[in-house]
Amino acid sequence: RDCLLSRGLGDVYKRQVILLFVSVFTAACSVSPLNQGYVAAQGIAGQVSRNPNPRVVRVSPTSHEATVAQCTEKGYAPIGFGQTWLKYEVDIQMARLFGIEKRADVVIFSVQDIGYHKNSVPAKGSQMVSGGDAFKLYEHKTTLLKTP
Repeated sequence: RDCLLSRGLGDVYKRQVILLFVSVFTAACSVSPLNQGYVAAQGIAGQVSRNPNPRVVRVSPTSHEATVAQCTEKGYAPIGFGQTWLKYEVDIQMARLFGIEKRADVVIFSVQDIGYHKNSVPAKGSQMVSGGDAFKLYEHKTTLLKTP
């Protein structure tokens, strides 16, 4: 009876294989939503080796720049910055996969709930008219750093 209620090791291994596949697929295909609005520092992208497990630091949007400044004072070099607005909140695991894809050692990540917005549709001339359902919007900032 006890063995029927507990999860076997096979299930654990299956989940690990699925997570590994998703990680490799995401990193290889550049499907990360954080890739939108990302700008790499010049002359760095091709020179750095891949870190399979970058440290991810989730901070508040107001302390994002201060945290980046603290890291650069410690000798970390920024290799890129991204800012994007999405209709959903990206989780910390997606930020980690983005860091792996971009070869970062540290990922500083913040999310801010911007609030509800309505879709806009073009009207006569250049005016935009609100219409449709309201949706929530999230601002994501991502700074990627590399050790010297």
